[in-house]
Amino acid sequence: MKKGIIALVLASIVMVGGMSSCANKKKEEKGKAAVPIRVDGKYGYMDKEGKVVVDPQFDGADDFSEDLAIILKDGMMGVIDRDGKIVVEPKYEKMSKFNDGMALVVKDGKQGFIDKTGKEVVALQFEDAYPFGEGLAAVCKDGKFGFIDKSGNFVIEPKYMFAGVFSEGYAPVMMDNEMWGYIDKNGDTVIEAKFAMARKFKDDRAAAHDGQRWGFISKKGDFVTEPYFTKVGDFSGGVAWVTLYGEKWGYSLKAGKYWYVTGAEYVGNYSEGLAAVVKNGKCEYMNRKGEIKFKTDYELGEDYKDGLARVWRDKKFGYINKDGKIVWMEK
Repeated sequence: MKKGIIALVLASIVMVGGMSSCANKKKEEKGKAAVPIRVDGKYGYMDKEGKVVVDPQFDGADDFSEDLAIILKDGMMGVIDRDGKIVVEPKYEKMSKFNDGMALVVKDGKQGFIDKTGKEVVALQFEDAYPFGEGLAAVCKDGKFGFIDKSGNFVIEPKYMFAGVFSEGYAPVMMDNEMWGYIDKNGDTVIEAKFAMARKFKDDRAAAHDGQRWGFISKKGDFVTEPYFTKVGDFSGGVAWVTLYGEKWGYSLKAGKYWYVTGAEYVGNYSEGLAAVVKNGKCEYMNRKGEIKFKTDYELGEDYKDGLARVWRDKKFGYINKDGKIVWMEK
C-alpha cells in the first residue's frame, strides 16, 4: 500500500435556517456518536456533550466522515455509524475515510471500493488507488494510473506515473517527464507538467513544489504565493498555514501575501473561525484577526469541527468547546 489510504488517526498516535430546525438538529445529535475517546487503551465514542454513547471496545477509532467512522479490531478495519452500529465488519487490512460516498479498501494486497452500505461496488483488483473525488478515482493498472467512475469503468485511461484526487474540476498527475501537472475530467491537460510535487485544489489554490520549496498556484498554473516554504497546508476559508523549516510558522492569503505568527512553534488550520497556535509549549487559539481568544494548558490542539477541538497533554487527549472549556478528558 503506497498512497491514498488513511490510517486510523488515534490508533497510530494519534447553520443556516430557522431556530426550529437548529433546535431539532441539536436534539437529533444528542446521544449520537460525535468523536472518538480512549479509556484504558480501548476506543469508543462520545456525543457532543461528553456523554459516552459507544462503549470503549475497539483497538483504534477514527473521526467521522459522511456520518461513518473507521474502527480497528483485532488488526482489521471496519466501519460504524453514529448509532454505534457496525455497518462494515472489521475485515479489511486498510481503508480510507468515506469521501464522495465511497471508501477505498485493501484486502490481501488488492484495492477496491465499497459504498456506504459496505457493498464492494468496485472489485478489489488494483495495485494502488486514491479515494474518490467528484465521481472519479485514480487507480493503478499495469503500473500506470488512470481514473475510474463509481461503476469501476475507466473514464480516463491509465497513462500517468502517479495521480491524485479530483477537486474543483482538476486532478494532479505525474506525467512521463516525472513532473506534476493537472488534468480536467475529460483527461485534457489544463496545467502543464512542470512541478516537482503538486496537491489538489482547494479555494482555487493548490500547493505546488518547484523542486526547492512549496508555494501556491492558481488554476492558470502560475505561482500566486511564491515557492518559499518547506511545508504548507491546504487553503481553507481563504488562508493556508505555512512554515519555514519548522522554525517560522504563519499563514498565506489567496492573494499571495503571507505573515508569520510571532513566537509560534506550530500553527493549525483555521476552522470555525479559530486556529491553534503553540507558543512556549502551550496551545492557544486565535481568531481571524490574529487575536488570542483563549489560552490552554495543553501541549497541542487540533482543528475545530462541529464545535469541538481535540487537545493533547502527556500523550493523552480530550476535547474542548469554543470557549476553551473541557468537555471530556482522558484519565
